[in-house]
Amino acid sequence: MRGLEPSDPRTAGRCRILARIGAGGMAMIYFGRSGSGRPVAVKLMHAEFAREPGYRERFRREVAATRTVSGRYSPGVLDADPDAARPWLATQFLPSVSLREAAGLLGGRMPPGLVIPLAAGIVEALASVHGAGIVHLDLKPANVLLTADGPRLIDFGIAADLRPGAAPPGGEPAGTWGFMAPEQESGGRPVSPASDVYSFGATLAHACTGRPPSGEGGLDGIADDRLRALISGCLRPDPSTRPTVPELAAELALAGAGAHSARHLPPVVRAEIDRRASEAANPPTPAPLPTPNATPIPNPTPTPAPVPVPVPVPRGARRRPLALLGGACAAALALAFVVPQLLSPDDEPETATARPSSTPATGRTAPASAPATRTLEFYIFGTSPLRSLTTTVNGQSVTVRNQRLPYRRVVQIPAEPQRVAWRIDYRFGAGTFVTKVIVDGTERSSAGGSSESKDVSDSYKGAV
Repeated sequence: MRGLEPSDPRTAGRCRILARIGAGGMAMIYFGRSGSGRPVAVKLMHAEFAREPGYRERFRREVAATRTVSGRYSPGVLDADPDAARPWLATQFLPSVSLREAAGLLGGRMPPGLVIPLAAGIVEALASVHGAGIVHLDLKPANVLLTADGPRLIDFGIAADLRPGAAPPGGEPAGTWGFMAPEQESGGRPVSPASDVYSFGATLAHACTGRPPSGEGGLDGIADDRLRALISGCLRPDPSTRPTVPELAAELALAGAGAHSARHLPPVVRAEIDRRASEAANPPTPAPLPTPNATPIPNPTPTPAPVPVPVPVPRGARRRPLALLGGACAAALALAFVVPQLLSPDDEPETATARPSSTPATGRTAPASAPATRTLEFYIFGTSPLRSLTTTVNGQSVTVRNQRLPYRRVVQIPAEPQRVAWRIDYRFGAGTFVTKVIVDGTERSSAGGSSESKDVSDSYKGAV
C-alpha cells in the first residue's frame, strides 16, 4: 500500500478511502473502510474512461456479475455506483496472496501435494459461480486469491451472464493468452462453463511448471501422473470432451484423499498474508491536502509495469525468487481493468480484448513534467530473527543488526532514465523471511526463504 496523494479522493459513497493499493489501465484501486469500519477495496475508474459509454457499460456488467457471485468464493460487494461521474465498486478487502505470487514465493513451481487441494478449492469456487449462471472467462493464477480460509476468485470484468434473458456475450475475443479457451480466442464460438474448465487446466499447469501450457515444455514438468492426466483432459480443444466441474470435483476429492495436511499454506505464503493483514490494520499516512490557493494536481497516472530484475540463486539457502510479472502485488489490485491489448504467452498475462478503432493507443496524455526523484524502498519481513542487514544504494551502505521485523528503509533516488545500483546483504536466523525492493510503490524484486535450524547468509543485487 502507499499513502494517498493530494489528488486522490477521500471518499466513495459511504466508504472512506485511506490508501492506494495500485493502478490498472482503466481504474485506480484504493484501500478503505465502509461506514461501519469494515476494510474494503475500492475500484475507481479513471475519468477519461468514464466518459466512454462502452467502458461504462463494461463496468456496469462487472458490478452486476460481482454482485451475483459474491459470497463464500469471491469478495462480497459492499457498495457500488456504476452511474457516478467516476464509476466505483467497493468489495470486501481480502488479506491474501494470488496463486501466481504464491508460486513465485515457492520457487516458481508448486508441488503436487499442494496443487491438488488448492485445485479442489478452485473447483468449488467455479461450481458456485456456474451455479449462479455466470462464466468467469478470465480464470488465471493472478485472479485466484489464496486466503486463510481457502481460494477465492476475483475480477469478473469480462464474465458472461448465461441466465435466461441476459444479453448474449459479445463476439470479440476476450481473455488472457495462454489461459483462454480456443472458443474464446476465435470470438465466434459460444462460451460455456467448459471455457472455464480449460482455463482451470491452464492455471494448474502454470502452478506446476511456472508457465501456461502453451509455453515451452507443455505438461512435461508435471511429475504426478494423475494430476497431469487431469490437466490434459481440461485442455482438450473440443469443449464437449472436457470434464465437467462436478467430474473434476469428484476426481480431485479422490486424488487428495491422503493430502489434507497440504491444505495448510507454506509458512512463507502465510507470512505474506499476515503482513498484508497487518498493513490493512495500519495503512500508510496520506500526503497532506493542498492549501486552497495551491495549483490543482491532475488525476494520477498509473505507474508503468517495470522490467523485472533477476534475483540470483542463493548460496547455501533455500531463497525462493518471487515471480514478479508486472503489477499484481496487492490482492485487490487484480480487480482492476487493464489497458485492453493482445499479449503473447511470454508477456505479462493480462485481460485481452479488442480495442475500438476510435480509441487512441493510450487513454491518457503524458504529464507536463517528469518527477525529479523516485522512491526506492527496501522492505523485509517474516518470522526469522534478522541478525544483520546491509542495504547499499550507489555505493552508500546502511547496516542494521538484531533488528526486529518488519524493517523498512526508504531512499530518494534520481528519476529515470538514470540507473541506480542496489545491493542487499543479509543474515537471518531460523524461520522464514521475505525481502522486497520497491520503486515508487511498485515491486521490482522480491525473494523469500526459510531455514529450519541454522542461520542463512546471502546477498543479491540489481539496478533500477
